[in-house]
Amino acid sequence: RSVNVTWEFGSGRDWALVNVAAVHRPDSTVQIIGLNAQPMEQSLFAANALTLRGKSFVHYGFAVAVMILPLFCLVVAVRLITARAMPKRWRWVLLSMLGVGKLTFNWTTGAVNLQLLSVSLLASGATASAPAAPWILYLAVPVGAVLALRRFLAWRGEAREPGIVAGSRTAVGD
Repeated sequence: RSVNVTWEFGSGRDWALVNVAAVHRPDSTVQIIGLNAQPMEQSLFAANALTLRGKSFVHYGFAVAVMILPLFCLVVAVRLITARAMPKRWRWVLLSMLGVGKLTFNWTTGAVNLQLLSVSLLASGATASAPAAPWILYLAVPVGAVLALRRFLAWRGEAREPGIVAGSRTAVGD
């Protein structure tokens, strides 16, 4: 069995990451197979903090989009919930909360990654895999909300046509 452990040491301006790799041998002893020390300018908590200080326009744009996309999905969902006469509205409500594809953005490094085959709830979000890990922001195309909004607008247009019953193309009296 092998073990790989990393520690962060330091205070003030002097920081280092120390990594030790070890293997448990069959005779119950532990053999160190790797040791690495890397000096750092600041702690991982400081380096990976989710702050706006010193960030680029891309950082700001991504942060704004991560906040706006879920609001768009929720506004469409709430509007559909209030459209009581709309046929199959609950299916459209659920669909409106989904985003397709995923564009990820590493807040610390600025690295971008695209995944075409992905489905996300509310079309955006942010996560960090550990307390000192970099924040990863992600965006998805709010396909569900766009389709649901288009369906709602089409249904609303049908409902406003004189002589047409909402959700039906049959004229009243035919």
